[in-house]
Amino acid sequence: TKDGKTLIQYAVGKTAQSFTISNSVTSIGDRAFYCCRSLTSIEIPNSVTSMGDYAFSDCRSLTSIEIPSGVTSIGENTFSFCTSLTSIEIPDSVISIGDSAFEYCTNLTSIKIPDSVTIIGDDAFEHCTSLTSVSIPNSVTSIGNYVFYYCTSLTSISVDENNANYKSVDGNLYTKDGKTLIQYAVGKTAQSFTISNSVTSIGDRAFYYCRSLTSIEIPNSVTSIGYSAFRSCTSLASIEIPNSVTSIGEYAFYNCTRLTSVKIPDSVTSIGDNTFYNCTRLTSIEIPDSVTSIGNSAFYYCTSLTSIEIPNSVTSIGNYAFKGCDSLTIYCEAESQPSGWNTNWNYSNCPVVWDCKNNDVADDGYIYTVIDGIRYGIKGGEATVVRQSFAITKAVIQSNITYNGISYSVASIGDSAFYYCTSLTSIEIPNSVTSIGGSAFKGCDSLTSIEIPSGVTSIGGSAFSHCTSLTSVKIPDSVTSIGGDAFYNCTSLTIYCEATSKPSGWSIYWTGYNSKCTVVWGHKQDN
Repeated sequence: TKDGKTLIQYAVGKTAQSFTISNSVTSIGDRAFYCCRSLTSIEIPNSVTSMGDYAFSDCRSLTSIEIPSGVTSIGENTFSFCTSLTSIEIPDSVISIGDSAFEYCTNLTSIKIPDSVTIIGDDAFEHCTSLTSVSIPNSVTSIGNYVFYYCTSLTSISVDENNANYKSVDGNLYTKDGKTLIQYAVGKTAQSFTISNSVTSIGDRAFYYCRSLTSIEIPNSVTSIGYSAFRSCTSLASIEIPNSVTSIGEYAFYNCTRLTSVKIPDSVTSIGDNTFYNCTRLTSIEIPDSVTSIGNSAFYYCTSLTSIEIPNSVTSIGNYAFKGCDSLTIYCEAESQPSGWNTNWNYSNCPVVWDCKNNDVADDGYIYTVIDGIRYGIKGGEATVVRQSFAITKAVIQSNITYNGISYSVASIGDSAFYYCTSLTSIEIPNSVTSIGGSAFKGCDSLTSIEIPSGVTSIGGSAFSHCTSLTSVKIPDSVTSIGGDAFYNCTSLTIYCEATSKPSGWSIYWTGYNSKCTVVWGHKQDN
């Protein structure tokens, strides 16, 4: 400004690595040094009393800075993305730390918050991944949302014992009355945790990214689980939600990739948006008849979920609720789709059994059942091996299965039955099977060998394509038909064929175009 009191804009293209601000300056304006990526040091005179929003944001070479004693507030995003900043001393003149003030200061290892500070804004230290400990003084009356979000090295949050609003227990942050767990020290290596009986609420993102956490005990005092409370707890295999809980926030178990089963208590009335998004090992979940709504993408990409029952109480299901659940059969008490369910609620076209209390036939004509971990579909008096869980590791297919007292021969392995089941290591196929469908084992990278029984007459296109670890396959002379690319990109494979030459019913590209498979003709099964 003309009077020289406000530095509005530093020439951001300068290559200078240091700068001294004039003693006449009392204010550093918004974004004054924004994106000055060559700046390594700056001298700020005591005349400066305010720093604007984003004032030094994205100064990625700035390693340290001394804030003068006259500054009373640190604005929104003032030092965000100062990724080389290792330490900073906040003077005791500062009364507030703005929203995202130190967001993504990824090398910041320590910070001292003075007794003058009363407010710490939302996301103030978000993604400060090197920050190991924080001390909150007596003066702080307000701590915003997600203050320590993604602080993956944080092991301790201490609070002055005289603070009237907050307290620390075992290094974790609570409200003073102990009723809300605000922040668990996410960098802890502890694999289990027990929440105190005084807690009634688990705060938003309280356990976010606690990757070592394998188990947690939630007491009956807890009534609400906050937004993203357990998000990306990738070691958490199971959790028991007490009957006291009435509310589970959006994204609460998002990306809990080891979570296998959940029982939702009948105190819960809604399942929020993205609650179980990408829980790829979730195999079972019970929805009580207290639930009236299931949010958008609630079970998106729960690829191991094979069945779910939706009670009549559910009047609303959001967009993409079951998208990517390719192994799922949905059982609905309703006789037909209620009007409040989004048109894309079943975007992946999972088979649906309507009026499931009185009917077991899905809308695609199959009766689905899971026996010894294998999913079958029954139609026309015989059984087919249908789409399996992505998490399956080995499969023993039965020659006959019994459903409601009736025996059915297992005659086929359906299209895409084991499609990209990348953990599948072994499979046993009975003599009852006569056909293997298209893409049946496509992308099964852990499968090393397979023996096709003598009853099989046809193998579909791309049936074993991209099984890159497959080294051996035996094909009996009963097989009269093989589709194109059946063994495409099986780069380590030797195929042993009982036939002395390629049968006319086999596609010209049965091994794939420019295949590197080795084929042994005239091979006998007992050789």
